[in-house]
Amino acid sequence: MDNGDPIGSIENEECRIDSISQSWGVISGAADNDKKYISMESLENQLIDKENGLIKLLDPPFEKSKIEPGYIKAYLPGVRENGGQYTHECCCYVQF
Repeated sequence: MDNGDPIGSIENEECRIDSISQSWGVISGAADNDKKYISMESLENQLIDKENGLIKLLDPPFEKSKIEPGYIKAYLPGVRENGGQYTHECCCYVQF
């Protein structure tokens, strides 16, 4: 957060795990190998819902905590960005 409070941390009551936090260390190459494997294993164990065929963005969703992450908290818990799976049209151009 802008004030320095963590989001996507075991320290949080809500949003203890955030797929962006878990993925960025791997995508950017910033995390060491041990942490890459731990973060992806945590993502798989806590955010992938195989029964319902979705990958949650974060868990648990924002609802009652003091954290004010912006518009995300306006969605019901588990809906769209607030702990749900949010998908939208995306066009990408990659040049090799």
